[in-house]
Amino acid sequence: IFEINCSKDVKIQGIIGPCTSLEKKGPLSSDTVIGQGNTSAWKMCGLDRKTSLCIVFDMAKKDAPDAIGQSQNNLFYFQFLTYYQHHDGQMRLRSTTISRRWVAGSGSVQELITGFDQEAAAAVMARLVSFKMEAEVDFDPVRWLDRALISLCSKFGDYQKEAPSSFSLSPRLSIFPQFIFNLRRSQFIQRFSTIVQMKLHISG
Repeated sequence: IFEINCSKDVKIQGIIGPCTSLEKKGPLSSDTVIGQGNTSAWKMCGLDRKTSLCIVFDMAKKDAPDAIGQSQNNLFYFQFLTYYQHHDGQMRLRSTTISRRWVAGSGSVQELITGFDQEAAAAVMARLVSFKMEAEVDFDPVRWLDRALISLCSKFGDYQKEAPSSFSLSPRLSIFPQFIFNLRRSQFIQRFSTIVQMKLHISG
């Protein structure tokens, strides 16, 4: 059993990975569901070093515009509880708690860039787009990836208006567009007919 606790400023949208919901609904669950959502606990058949879970969080909505990040010490936390059976037959509980700090103001963008992991972000985007392709009938994965990349570049890129050649990204972000470009052109994203043609070409 895998369970999550977190600060009241954070909501759990869901998990994408090898697990199933235990339907433990409560105030930690977000109204927006991604993957196995509407719960804070999941059942897993097994767990080892190669197990990978994509956990999606959201910021809780507040009445005041500046309410986010005004908690004590400007910190929020995540606690991951893992209940498992040891090889000797005993049931054990492992608790892992991490804290992070809200960022705001003029220096917040640079702090977010400093903590950005391009490889992890690309893996998360691949999982999200795969989930949406399975769950949403009229979903356009290429357009969704393009919009997500444009949104990131417009927020974190440096550029001058009406001067495309002036655009630049921090080295911590510069490879991410290449990841997305290769993802959108991959066999996993293209339409079914295109995938069949490419597979026939590859096998031939």
